[in-house]
Amino acid sequence: MADDGTKYRRIADDIRANIANGHLAVGDRVPGENDIMARYDVARMTARQALAVLREDGIVDVQRGRGTFVRAAPRALSGSVEVPKELLQELQARHGLSEADLRRILPTAQVRLAETDDGGRWVVEYWTP
Repeated sequence: MADDGTKYRRIADDIRANIANGHLAVGDRVPGENDIMARYDVARMTARQALAVLREDGIVDVQRGRGTFVRAAPRALSGSVEVPKELLQELQARHGLSEADLRRILPTAQVRLAETDDGGRWVVEYWTP
């Protein structure tokens, strides 16, 4: 296998592929650390990192004492959220945009919730394709 920095990612990708192609279904138990160590001939830390990547990506749930299981896909969401005018003004000022620019760009923008800041507020990262 590749160097230590990518082994766990390749293992996570392999497990992810097994989920995508139906070899592992929602609710199925994912190979544990010992199984991964034996199958891929890697150290426990590498197996642990592979499972952590899947957990962080929301693909598996860890149930202490039971194992790691394929998680159901998140349901689609739709709706709207009222955004404070100050936020839009901040975006305009930070990026030198007009209101027309915002109306054109925002529908194509991609966002994700990042970690909370020290004040306990959610941080939203955004970018355009």
